[in-house]
Amino acid sequence: MNYTDEYGNNYELRFYKARYQMGGMAILAYCCEDGSFWEPYADVTTYIFAPKGDNCAYLDTNNVGHLIQKMVDAGYVELTGRTAQSGWCTYPEGHFNEKWLAELKEL
Repeated sequence: MNYTDEYGNNYELRFYKARYQMGGMAILAYCCEDGSFWEPYADVTTYIFAPKGDNCAYLDTNNVGHLIQKMVDAGYVELTGRTAQSGWCTYPEGHFNEKWLAELKEL
């Protein structure tokens, strides 16, 4: 995914799926600026507790809200309308596109 962040920086992003230690799906983004070196960019999801739906996770809109919106716009994830709170933050639950998830490599 080509991504321009809210500060105008351009990146190529790759997404990976993993599992949280306590269960639940994690989605991670890695970035590359020059085409040669990939490094961790962001955790797209956050673990609060297991979400209700299959292929669902809570989205870290607190740290990467701009990226989450781009993923929604691209059709990778849709908001379910459910939320969970942790501390002062409220995180939306997202349902990830099954075809897109199937294409992701696991870490």
